[in-house]
Amino acid sequence: MATFPIYQIYVQLEGYSPKMWRRFQVMGDVTIARLGYIVMGLYEVRKYYSYEFRIDELENYKKKHPEYVANPSLLRGLNREFRKLRYGITNKNNQYTYRETDGYGKLLDATSERLMNIIKAPNEEIIFHYDPEINWPFKLVVEKVFIDKNLYAKELPKVLDGSGYGIIEDLNRS
Repeated sequence: MATFPIYQIYVQLEGYSPKMWRRFQVMGDVTIARLGYIVMGLYEVRKYYSYEFRIDELENYKKKHPEYVANPSLLRGLNREFRKLRYGITNKNNQYTYRETDGYGKLLDATSERLMNIIKAPNEEIIFHYDPEINWPFKLVVEKVFIDKNLYAKELPKVLDGSGYGIIEDLNRS
C-alpha cells in the first residue's frame, strides 16, 4: 500500500499549439531522475539527451503565500534564503549540456534527490528542460498531494488523462 504521499501532476509542453499535456500520479519518494524519465516516456522521447529540472523556491513559496505577491517587502522580514535549484542528468554521449543561467546554481545529481524533499504542496512548479540544443520546455504543476492506503505503489506511475501527441525528435538521425 502507498504510505508515501502521492503526487498528482499536470505537465504541459510549453510554447506549442495545440496544447500537449498529461496528468499523472507518482509516489512522492520518486527520484528526480526517475521523474525525468517518466515525463520523457509520457511524450515518447528516446531519452538520448541531457535533461534538467529547475525549481525556483521563491516562486513556489509565493504560490503558497499569496500575501507576499501583493506585498513583496514582507519577504525581507522572512530570514530565509530561497534557492534556484537545478537537478539533472548530463548524457556523456552528446556534446550539448546546460549552462548555469538566470541565477540557477550548479547542476545537482538528479539521482540523489526525491520529489517530496523539494516540492511539498499543490500549485508548486518545476520546469523540465529536455535536450539542451533544442530545449523542449515542460512545465510541471503539482495539483494534489495525498495518501491513498488503497493504492499500491506498484500501480504508479499512472497516467490519468492527456491531450496531444508526443514530440518528434532527431528527424535527421539514422
